[in-house]
Amino acid sequence: MLLSQKSARTALKNALTLCALIPVLHGCAGSAALTGGINRLPPAPRTPGAIITDEYICIPREEAAELLLWIERAEDL
Repeated sequence: MLLSQKSARTALKNALTLCALIPVLHGCAGSAALTGGINRLPPAPRTPGAIITDEYICIPREEAAELLLWIERAEDL
C-alpha cells in the first residue's frame, strides 16, 4: 500500500517520537541523579506492544500496568 506524502510524514513523525521516548523510558535521562545508593531506580519496563497513532500511544493493559507501577516507584524515590 502506497502512503500519501502527508501519511508518510505522519508515520515518520510517530516513529521518531517513539525513538525519542525509548531512552527516557529506560531511565537514561535521569540516570545522572541516580548514580548509586540503595534506592537506584531499575530500568523502565519495555512496551513492545505499543502502537502509535496520530494522537495517542496505545499500550496493552499488562504493559501499561507495569509501566504505571514503575512510574509510581520512581516518584517515591
